[in-house]
Amino acid sequence: MKTDQFIRKYGSILLFVVCIVAFWQVAFLQKGMKWDFVDAYLPARYFFSEAVLNNIFPFWNPYLLYGVPFYADLVSVFNPEFWIVANMFGYSNITLQYVFLAYVFLAGVNFRYFLQRFKVDESLALSLAIAFMLSGFTVGNAQHIGFIAGYALLPLVVAAYVLFARQPETKSLLRLALVFLLMVFASYPGITIIISYLLLCLFFFYLVLSIKRKERVKRFLVYHLILAGIVIVGSFVLLLAYSQAHPYLSRYSGLTLEAVLRHPFSLHSFWSFLFPYSTTTDVAFFNTDPSMSNAYFGLFGLTLLVYALTGKIKQKVGVIFLLFAVFSLLNALGSQFFLREFLYDHFPSMNMFKYPSIFRALSIFGFLAYAGLNLKFDDITSANRKKLLTVNGMLAIIILFVVVRSAARLEAFVFFDFELSLIDRLQKTTINEAFVLQGILHLLLLGCFVVVLVFKQKYLPVAIVFLFVFDGILSTQLNLHYTVVGDVDPVKFKTYLDSKPKGFPIPELHPIGENSDKNASGTFSWRNNNVFPKRPTFDGLVSFKTDGYSTLSDDFPKLLDVMKKQPLFFFSDDVRVYEDTANIGQKTVLVEPSDLHMINGKTLQHHQTDRLEITSFSPNKVVLQTETQSEQLLVFQQNYFSGWKVKIDGKEQKVVRANYTLMGTLIPAGEHIVQFRYSNRLIVVFFVVSMLVLMVLASLLIYFHWKEHLKNRQIILWLAFGFMLLFVVFSGINRWRYQKSKSKLLPEITQEFEALKNTDVTTFLSYASGTQVEVPNTGHQFFLDENMNVATFGKLLAETHTPQFALAWVNGAISIEVKELFTSYFPEVVKERISGNSGFILAREGEDKMSEFDEDFEQETKRVWEIDRSRIKTDSITANGYYTFMPSQRWGAVLNINIDETNSDLQKITVLGDIRFPEVFSEVNMVITISRGKEQKEYYTREISDFTYETGVWSRFAVVKMVDFNLHSGDVIHIYLWNRTEARFDVDNLKVKMYNGN
Repeated sequence: MKTDQFIRKYGSILLFVVCIVAFWQVAFLQKGMKWDFVDAYLPARYFFSEAVLNNIFPFWNPYLLYGVPFYADLVSVFNPEFWIVANMFGYSNITLQYVFLAYVFLAGVNFRYFLQRFKVDESLALSLAIAFMLSGFTVGNAQHIGFIAGYALLPLVVAAYVLFARQPETKSLLRLALVFLLMVFASYPGITIIISYLLLCLFFFYLVLSIKRKERVKRFLVYHLILAGIVIVGSFVLLLAYSQAHPYLSRYSGLTLEAVLRHPFSLHSFWSFLFPYSTTTDVAFFNTDPSMSNAYFGLFGLTLLVYALTGKIKQKVGVIFLLFAVFSLLNALGSQFFLREFLYDHFPSMNMFKYPSIFRALSIFGFLAYAGLNLKFDDITSANRKKLLTVNGMLAIIILFVVVRSAARLEAFVFFDFELSLIDRLQKTTINEAFVLQGILHLLLLGCFVVVLVFKQKYLPVAIVFLFVFDGILSTQLNLHYTVVGDVDPVKFKTYLDSKPKGFPIPELHPIGENSDKNASGTFSWRNNNVFPKRPTFDGLVSFKTDGYSTLSDDFPKLLDVMKKQPLFFFSDDVRVYEDTANIGQKTVLVEPSDLHMINGKTLQHHQTDRLEITSFSPNKVVLQTETQSEQLLVFQQNYFSGWKVKIDGKEQKVVRANYTLMGTLIPAGEHIVQFRYSNRLIVVFFVVSMLVLMVLASLLIYFHWKEHLKNRQIILWLAFGFMLLFVVFSGINRWRYQKSKSKLLPEITQEFEALKNTDVTTFLSYASGTQVEVPNTGHQFFLDENMNVATFGKLLAETHTPQFALAWVNGAISIEVKELFTSYFPEVVKERISGNSGFILAREGEDKMSEFDEDFEQETKRVWEIDRSRIKTDSITANGYYTFMPSQRWGAVLNINIDETNSDLQKITVLGDIRFPEVFSEVNMVITISRGKEQKEYYTREISDFTYETGVWSRFAVVKMVDFNLHSGDVIHIYLWNRTEARFDVDNLKVKMYNGN
């Protein structure tokens, strides 16, 4: 009794502690989460946060796939979590890691709450809640925040429905409507659809129970109609968004069967019910995505389920949960069983979502629910104890058989190779080693259970909690490094995000193809990464593409390649009908016949003096100035979509669909102000209605609770008031810090530039802003980051003749390569101050330190680089030597650096040099690799032709490689040039700097 009282009082705290310990690498920022977590969910939330903090409704995201209707992703804009977190903290990788932990914790709390509604023993409810919280679904699908959110809300929705079905009344109606709407807004739609079918089964179950009482049936049906009305009104904004997006997104008409059946819970994945660690070892064996093959719900969760199946049914509703669990498991098999395809063909909405394996979330829930509803520790008599021991013994025999069989197949056990780190051993374990290791751990835990059951049965409630805790934490830790976390340092990732521009800076009008995911990829992410530096792009990976973009990329790839060579806005005088695809030129634009008819009779002609300039930019509104001698078609490289309007000098004009997916408008000759704007008042109105519905439901529930609990009235009021106060205070602080970060050091930089006025100092400012802002006393000003305008900046440095140079940046940090390029010209730093994404460096000319790895290709120089001497040429004017590459020469100028005790703490490698393209630009890369014996530990390549600004002229490049792992004596660093496109070019003055610090 005392145990139950203690658990009832402190159970949630225990769940919180277990959650933190199980995911301690995530909680204490030792490791960063990976895969879709950083490549899909983080970019979406990061963009949302940026929009909200700039007081912009996030209709449109211009930084993915030629722009996407962000609000049409039905689990983003309308999710209350987005608005709360974005306002109070702002989204970053660290914030999102804590959001993940919050959902995992809520999964445990909500499942415990669900079991408590059925009067389950407190210790059993807590134990099963731990199993649900640390199941194979949360560990396997940790990268999918939408999945985890739906999983966390699942038991709360079911509990609310059961209470409502048992006693249809106002309070239970309000509770169910609120939690179901939260599920609709926060969860992956597939999980919401599956849960809706479970609720439908429960509806018929409770309707049958009430069938003999007409008044109750009537009340039951009336309240369900009211519930349906509230849900429809509350979620009408989603229905509206769906209807608006449907004409442009064919996936909203349903997915293909092939897409629906992707990533099932394979037959081999059944091993995960006992050996979840094995799912991390052999992807080919499990024949599915690694995140979809784990359905573990605890060794003792399985034990208690089997035991419950051998006993009497104590609560009939548990049978519904059990049958639906089996039904879901069969669906999870995908193409390996007929059921998922049958549902696809015959049941509403079952063609709208992918991944059969997500059904296993309902299987885990149903199995644990059945065990909880049909067990009581007080019922474990002498006979029942023998039955429980028998179940325990059967599982032990199966595990022992697998362990012995797997051990016999082992040639070595990598887990005992102590030369490797623990993480390396975990990741290199074979499937048989996983069976052996986890099997031994399971046998030890089952042995402890037997000891308690035989000798200390009175301690069984406490012991079962601890056994669930140990089992859950061990299984989580074994799988965590495979499906939850990667090698990225989350603090460094956060620093990277902080260095990016805040707000929405005016994009540069360079070829949009340069803003590819590949060019923007780095240490922290590899997809959708143009969202962070705010670069409009044709590239990206999202759950939906507009049909126009799909048509363009799938059917007209050559036209897409041509478009990539144009900037965000460009003029065209080559306008044709869709069918006329012969001899596509650099500025060819295909339009519908009706739009071409509008243009016929007009003289479109491009002139060299035509110009356009973006004066203001935000996701939903762009303003630019144009000046043309003749009429032109102005193309805006964003997807054609309902809601976009264009005005020229304040007068609305027609938006033309260009090249199947883009927008265009006819620009008259002369000077004009053009405005493209996205607006959607209906969405805003119904979004406000939806949020009001949620707030009214929550307020009425608080009122009912306050009315029923006289003793706790003050606590209830303080909690409600406290949350509102915290929201206001944290939102205010967050917005103040955000706005400050936009202009961080700008006042100080302005003063520094004022002090340098009329001195022999060149001044330069990189400033990312959504509107044109000219800072006084700035000699040169344009935006500069790791990819944008680097060559232009290099030209400025090369042509600067003053002895000192002041480099400053605001709202967007310069890259370490740009800094190395700068200091190669001005090596003596006079003054330096850096704060967040702003900084100021005043430096002067001086002697740059030589290194033992320099190569200037002069005849008397001692060679440390491996070169072909016959390719050294002498400049006829300066008599300086340089090294040539001909089209047939793909590799050359190799430097090998051996690592020993003197340089094993190396942290950064910088390679500087000069490059010249005599005739045409081409792609040339500097490659840096690190090998350990026959194993290549690191491979890095950087396109150095990005630094070139003019043919026939020497341009300096700077390549920096951070070494983020421990080097060993005997390792070798290889540095060489790669002539990727077999071009003709020259290099000179190669210099390698090695740093033991940042």
